[in-house]
Amino acid sequence: QLDKIVDSIILSGAKPLLSLSYTTASMSKNGQNAGEPSSWPDWYQLVKATARRYSVEKGISGIYYEVWNEPDLFGGWHYAKSPNYTTLYIQSARAVAEGAYGTIFKVGGPATTAFYPSWIKSLFGTARANGLRLDFISWHKYSKNLEDYSQDFEKLYQILPEYPEYKDIEKIITEIGP
Repeated sequence: QLDKIVDSIILSGAKPLLSLSYTTASMSKNGQNAGEPSSWPDWYQLVKATARRYSVEKGISGIYYEVWNEPDLFGGWHYAKSPNYTTLYIQSARAVAEGAYGTIFKVGGPATTAFYPSWIKSLFGTARANGLRLDFISWHKYSKNLEDYSQDFEKLYQILPEYPEYKDIEKIITEIGP
């Protein structure tokens, strides 16, 4: 079923952005959808197979892989305690890199419900410390006030000097609306 959706995205002339989420209840440690995987090796293999399917087998160049959707809401993920988004990003980014090896792709996140500087800093630090790819930063914004969007970017530009390797990182608001 996912192939049909991805094919329709390609036919429209757009590049797919696949949100690598959620775990099913049977795959999660707490028995609920979107929970921490009960088996990190199984999660890794699922993400790797997904990246291989779309980047290698289907040959989609430039596909985006976003690690989770609203981890601060769905699954109750945290950047500094359990369930730990840092672990999720490490496992997922490595799996994407292995599955999509030799192709052009992008991986990033955290796709939180809003712009949270602490989440962004944690992700920058995690990618830096673990030698992981981090091609884009993403978050969601729902506001009628355009100034609210500008303020998010200003906050990000205040963080970036601490992480000069990401000064030109792609910035994406992956959910938007008034």
